[in-house]
Amino acid sequence: MGGAVFPAAVKLNLGTQYQVDVLVVNGAECEPYVSCDDRVMREHADEVIDGARITAHVLGASRVIVGIERNKPQAIAAMTRAASPFANVEVVAVPPSTRWAMRTS
Repeated sequence: MGGAVFPAAVKLNLGTQYQVDVLVVNGAECEPYVSCDDRVMREHADEVIDGARITAHVLGASRVIVGIERNKPQAIAAMTRAASPFANVEVVAVPPSTRWAMRTS
């Protein structure tokens, strides 16, 4: 929620300014050798889905879509299992990124 040095509070306040229908959860890693999102989704899938559902409720979103790079099959499986009781939560496999931001500092 606070990724890329973008404050979570700004994102959460969007629900007070706009109608939010769908919450998109970015489960893709930000760099090719980073694996922390993958591990969190594998090991704490229920908590991630709970957090997404709570955030969707706060924003007034009726649907949640979780995008996970298709080269993370264990994360996809764990998140799909955790999301299965909730008709409004969908886990989607997306192509892995082939472009990465270059840091200069």
